[in-house]
Amino acid sequence: MTKRCDAFIGHSGMDASAKSSSEAHDSGALHSRNRLLKSAINHELIQRGSREFRTIEDYQRFFNMRVARPNRQPAAVEPTHL
Repeated sequence: MTKRCDAFIGHSGMDASAKSSSEAHDSGALHSRNRLLKSAINHELIQRGSREFRTIEDYQRFFNMRVARPNRQPAAVEPTHL
């Protein structure tokens, strides 16, 4: 496993494990999440009307905001008393 892949998996809150050749389907969750993220970013770029950014910082801000969305934890809700 590469350092970049290891860092991504750690950032995503997943655990990496080795698999045997008979377990080809086991990486599906990681690939599915990656495909969904790519699709969401592509959709937002289409809505934005341009794939061009003035600076790399503008692109990084756009990308980081999109990646952070699914990782946000819902706010704790106070239980209501009847």
